[in-house]
This record gives sequence, structure tokens and C-alpha cells, in this order.
Amino acid sequence: MKAEYEKLIRALWIEFSVEIKEADANTDKWYELYVDKGAEIGTHTVHSASTFYEVIVHFEEYAEQYGISNTHIDIMRQPDDAEVDISLTHSAKLLNVPKLVNVYFRLDSGYVWGGDHPGMSKEKEDAFFAEARRLFSEAGYEIKSIKYTKCPGIVKEFTDLYCHPMDLSGYCEESRIPEIEAILAKGTTFKHRCTDTYKQVYPYNREQEIEYYRQTFRDYIHSSLLSLFTTKRRNLYKPQREVIERLANQIRIDTIKHTLGVSCGDSCETYIYELYKEMVAKGLLIEGEKPIGVGKIKLCRSANAKEIKYLNIKKHEAN
Repeated sequence: MKAEYEKLIRALWIEFSVEIKEADANTDKWYELYVDKGAEIGTHTVHSASTFYEVIVHFEEYAEQYGISNTHIDIMRQPDDAEVDISLTHSAKLLNVPKLVNVYFRLDSGYVWGGDHPGMSKEKEDAFFAEARRLFSEAGYEIKSIKYTKCPGIVKEFTDLYCHPMDLSGYCEESRIPEIEAILAKGTTFKHRCTDTYKQVYPYNREQEIEYYRQTFRDYIHSSLLSLFTTKRRNLYKPQREVIERLANQIRIDTIKHTLGVSCGDSCETYIYELYKEMVAKGLLIEGEKPIGVGKIKLCRSANAKEIKYLNIKKHEAN
């Protein structure tokens, strides 16, 4: 499949993962692949299927013929009186989201970090926040209050920044950085020193982030787990959590839900554990335990060549 089609399909998987899983399991819902032939002829359904996978295998064929922008997928419902439940390709938003980045606009405002007299005088602090609020309000940004702090949030479209006398931090559209720098250049109670940009930030909620790892890294995680848990002997194991954390740190992305590392219920580790359990169930990974104090730690190793050969024989016999 061409890269542009794969990109679209993957984006639909990620954005509508919950809706697709529900529709795949619901016998009263199905998918329709249709093409738009223009105002005079209208739309025409070219394929129907009960699962998302069954319909997307036909997408390239019709996208090549009618164009990707004229080829669409709907989730339908109510077989006796069919209606559109979700128009996936028309409702998709993530494809149109500009690139977001984790960013720090560093400021010199007289604020002192640490030391014997941290912070700044109330007079200077009030002047700083008053000017920051005015400058960004005049530029069309929303100023929002944040609980338990004087520091406001500065919001516009996909931009969400935390305003502190030392820096404005958070995420914004990469293309909006010059605009924000121009606003900061007008400041009189502070000076914009520099801008530091870090990792790309993805506009995903928890479910979408998990689906992102599934669509993007499944094969890589599978092969990495086999490699990382490989030992020289059958009686040698490795700490399960340590290995999984190391792998998660290699592939974890920043999202609008968390831009500062691991959060509670880490989505990256959630998916890695999901795939890990599948591999344990298939016998590709073998678990063990080690007593430590009053508890135990989980251990794991990869199946060796002899064990893999046995699994393949059993699989062949089952088929």
C-alpha cells in the first residue's frame, strides 16, 4: 500500500480506536467503503464489510481510481433502516493537526531561583503578570486561571502554555513560535532571552496513544522483547519490569496529556505489557519469580531455539 494511504489508515486506527473496536464487535454495525463521483453522479458504495480490517484492504484499489480525497469509509448502524454512525474519513481531525512541539520561551524578569531570597517582589510580580496577560489577550489568546498558582495559562487553538516569570512552557504549533516570540519582544517587565524546543507533542488521549504504539511499534516491540530477554541458559532470567521500562523509555512519545515524562498509568508501558502477555501466552517468553524480602519480583527470559522449534511443531500439528 502506498505511503499516503497507509498514513491515512493508521491515523483512522489511532483516532477512532475505541469506535472501531466497538463497531467490529457489534453485529448491528458494519463498514461501507464508498466513492464520491462528483455533484452530478453523487456517491456510490463499492464495498461493505463487518470489520475495519476487511474494508481497508480494498481502500487502495478505489483511491487509485477515484483519488484519496474522494474515497471514504463510514461506520453504519441499524441494518433495517441503515444510517451513518460515524463518517470516519470526514470526521478525522488528527490528520489536520499541525506539528506540535514541547517548548520553553526563556525569560529574564528579575525572578531568582533558589538562594536566600528566591522569587521576586510582589510589585514586580504583579507588573509581570499584568503585562503578560495584556500582551497575549491583545493578540487573541485566552488567559485561563490555574488552581493553586498565580501563574496563568495562555491558550490559542493547539497552543497551551504555562506562564511563569522564568519562562512560558508547554506545547504549541511549531509554526506559531515566531508569533509568540514577537509578542514577548514587546515586553517591558521582562526580556525574552531564548527559545528551547524539545520533542514533538502528539494530540492523543490515552486510548489514542496506546493505539499509536500498536500501529507504529508492534513489530519493533515484539523483536525487542525477544532480544532483551534472551539469556545464555534456561535457568537464567532477567528482571521483567526493568527490561520493559528500558524499552518504554526508548519509544515513549510526548502527548498533550503529558509532556514531562512518565505519568500514572503510562500508556507506553500499558501497550508493551499487553504485547508481553500475548508473547507469554504463546510461549515465546517464559516467566519466573525471585523471592526478595517478604515479596517476589517477576523474572522473564526468551524461549530458546529448542523451545521455539517445539512451539512451531505444535503449531503445525494444530493446523
